[in-house]
Amino acid sequence: MRQPHRREPTDSAAQDPRPLERGRRRYEQCAWAEAYEALSGADRETPLRAEDLERLAMSAYLAGRDDEHLRALERAHNAYLTAGQCARAVRCSFWLGFRLLMRGETGRASGWFCRAGRLLDREARDCAERGYLLLPLVE
Repeated sequence: MRQPHRREPTDSAAQDPRPLERGRRRYEQCAWAEAYEALSGADRETPLRAEDLERLAMSAYLAGRDDEHLRALERAHNAYLTAGQCARAVRCSFWLGFRLLMRGETGRASGWFCRAGRLLDREARDCAERGYLLLPLVE
């Protein structure tokens, strides 16, 4: 019996030698494990910027790599602070706290929620992140 000819994938993301671009494409395609691997590889070559660290964190989470998710999200938080993007840093803090709370790590979660609150206290404006910090209080 003759086997059908198998064609190699023509997906440009699979053939892109640049891990960062491949990771971003895989992320957009919701190919979480592949996005995580490519973004991790890119990060080993050159540390990722905040937005790509968020992609790495989400990819890690959705690929079942919870510890890597938390580490990448903490790095994203710090990168946003360094860049002066307080609201984005607060959002990362919230997600860190929320995930830790779901893991039963209440002390660490509270620390991240408090950090986020302190950062927002420095801001004199209302923003969606203030609402995020109300979610853990809802019963």
